[in-house]
Amino acid sequence: IQSETSGICFTANPVTGDRNEMVIESARGLGDKIVSGKITPDTYIINKKNIDVGHRCPTSIFKLARLCLKIEKLFKSPQDIEWAIAKGKIYILQSRPITTLNKS
Repeated sequence: IQSETSGICFTANPVTGDRNEMVIESARGLGDKIVSGKITPDTYIINKKNIDVGHRCPTSIFKLARLCLKIEKLFKSPQDIEWAIAKGKIYILQSRPITTLNKS
């Protein structure tokens, strides 16, 4: 995907282990810059109960957050999701369980 924006969504906070939060990391262009650590992405910490990230968050982040919650529900566990946005459309590139969380 020749994306305008890409990134990663963790449907549970991988740093704190909080399953009520999701973390979305986003950058312009292809996602390889984030994965390789070449750039510092924009980071959004989102309350999953009300998808509240503040009034300055782009609409696409809200849509992405809702989609990632559906993916988490489908797989019945917190997910590490790679995504891309091209021409206004969200593409899910990969989803896998977050294995570093406690089993609580």
